[in-house]
Amino acid sequence: MSTLIELAESKVTITIVPKQGVIQSLVRDLATLSMIAFCVYISHGSTWWTFLTGLMFLFVLFTKLNTLVGNNSRTFKDKDAAIKYLKNLD
Repeated sequence: MSTLIELAESKVTITIVPKQGVIQSLVRDLATLSMIAFCVYISHGSTWWTFLTGLMFLFVLFTKLNTLVGNNSRTFKDKDAAIKYLKNLD
């Protein structure tokens, strides 16, 4: 995880960028989607389980979209609040 800190006149902005390789991300997503596909295959013929598996897929999809679009920045009014936040990250 790398951290980018920007100092402005009266604000401090901290951006946390998690380090994850493309291969790691693809393997994790492939494992998740293959498990959901397996659940769809098993639930063939059952409307309830197919519906539940569809909800699981939508949850995974929206979670992935949120992490891609989400804002990893946090702005503080003074330097002391930013330092306190950084110390509490551990």
